[in-house]
Amino acid sequence: MKRVAILGSTGSVGTQTLDVLERLPGAFVVVALAAGRWSPCLASQVERWRPATVGIADPAPVREHFPDTHVLTGKDALRRTVEVAEPDVIVVATPGLTALAACLEALQAGRVLAMANKEALVAAGALVMRIARDCGGTIVPVDSEHSGIWQCLQGEEPRAVAGLTLTSSGGAFRDTPVHALATATPEEALRHPTWSMGPKITIDSATLMNKGLEIIEASWLFDIPPAQVAVVLHRQSIIHALVEFIDGTFKAQLAVPDMRLPIANALTYPERVFADLPRLDIARLGMLSFEPVDDRKYPSIEVARRAAEAGGTHPAVLNAANEVAVERFLAGDVRFTDIVPLVATTLDRYAERSRSTDEWASAADSIEAVLTADAWARATCRELQP
Repeated sequence: MKRVAILGSTGSVGTQTLDVLERLPGAFVVVALAAGRWSPCLASQVERWRPATVGIADPAPVREHFPDTHVLTGKDALRRTVEVAEPDVIVVATPGLTALAACLEALQAGRVLAMANKEALVAAGALVMRIARDCGGTIVPVDSEHSGIWQCLQGEEPRAVAGLTLTSSGGAFRDTPVHALATATPEEALRHPTWSMGPKITIDSATLMNKGLEIIEASWLFDIPPAQVAVVLHRQSIIHALVEFIDGTFKAQLAVPDMRLPIANALTYPERVFADLPRLDIARLGMLSFEPVDDRKYPSIEVARRAAEAGGTHPAVLNAANEVAVERFLAGDVRFTDIVPLVATTLDRYAERSRSTDEWASAADSIEAVLTADAWARATCRELQP
């Protein structure tokens, strides 16, 4: 049986991962669960799966109710969880950079990362991919789009690939006129037409910053320039990604929009298994449509491309500034249409500072460099006025 650790077990991807494991009895053993805080959800997960190791900030309830569980706490809990539990597969379902050290720990040990976290590859892609390459670690994407690309590329020569295409539903405001976006509320932005996700990624879907981040992520995962990664709107959310080859042909990956499918694919790689998940009925699909991205409505794509082109720690600044801008919008501090300009201004200031001193022109080749850029961007974006 494969030994599995789930970092972020109480979130959307974490709970869906456990649902997949329920459907594959006898194939896996859960050796570790980790979450940001104690909750009834985590308590029920520990009761059900009885992992030997739990990583969490507040240990008291775990030790009180599960005295035989090895509890790891503090800022380094995720990394230590991976180190102590020795899993074969680590599902990274935590947001932000909280799991970066844990990802590096897993890759250094030659483990398989089932990666649902965008931020680690966006902010520290060079570092993550170098360690994976040098230490024999494997990254299998869980994002539906990157999973789709991953599956389409199996058995293909890298030199035969002309480009990649990520699809997007368009988010909550795909049919909203540009002039009406300034008055959009957080409640409206959180109504995603297809997926059920956490608040931050749902807002990113409304601005399409999630696609900007995914362009950078895809560039690192598949070793392709960001300019060769395109984005199109696809309302039906059935085709998750396409790969174009140099002979003019395409491969596309189709599936119902259910995160458990790419999760199952990552968990069971390199095999495919039956997990009794929803299936696509091709005969009943009807029309599948594609539309170009409106740059006026979605300026985030261009901002992300600028960060990718600048390289170094600029993508880390992009990621951190976006997290702060989204937090400010959800708190009612700024308008929806302020999110991307706040990110762009933070990037511009970082670029100016990088040009003025070598200290700020660092490569993203260490955790310290990435976290320094991250902290600067957060502090700067919090102080900016729209």
